[in-house]
Amino acid sequence: VITTADETIVKDNYMLTISTVEKIIKPASDLITSKYNYKDADTYENYKQFFGNKIPFTTDKVVFTYKGIVSVGIDLSEVKYDINNKNETISIKLPEIEIKSNEIDDSSFEYPFESDSVFNTTGMSDFTELLATLKEKKEEEAKSDTEFMDTARQNTETVLEDFLTASDVTKDYTIIFE
Repeated sequence: VITTADETIVKDNYMLTISTVEKIIKPASDLITSKYNYKDADTYENYKQFFGNKIPFTTDKVVFTYKGIVSVGIDLSEVKYDINNKNETISIKLPEIEIKSNEIDDSSFEYPFESDSVFNTTGMSDFTELLATLKEKKEEEAKSDTEFMDTARQNTETVLEDFLTASDVTKDYTIIFE
């Protein structure tokens, strides 16, 4: 028998409901289970063009290195639970692992090579666009790293199972991930 959110069971003087399980699991809205640390080098060029051709002496060029962290996890409000009180099991359906944050450490930027043109200026909008591009590149890199994403999912399952087996109310239940 699988219970719904409105159903309860009484066993050894306690009642177990899906809302009770959710109270154990949802101390925060997001659960970060893995971090993808990166360090990379890149080149940024900004130049003027005339009919699709680069105009000489108008190129700003910077070679730089930087560091950052992509954090992945799940939104705990999207986790679904089914309780089978007869078999003492809690089935958990997890949402997809997703990028929760991506932070580039501004202080990590190093510039081993810079070349400025007097005929061209690189503005803050160029830098903002560059940061967005770098973040997007690293997020795609993290998502395509199947070993990293599999580890993140395993970490998620371990954390949720640890939460539930540490609680007196659910410690005797077997946790099943779907």
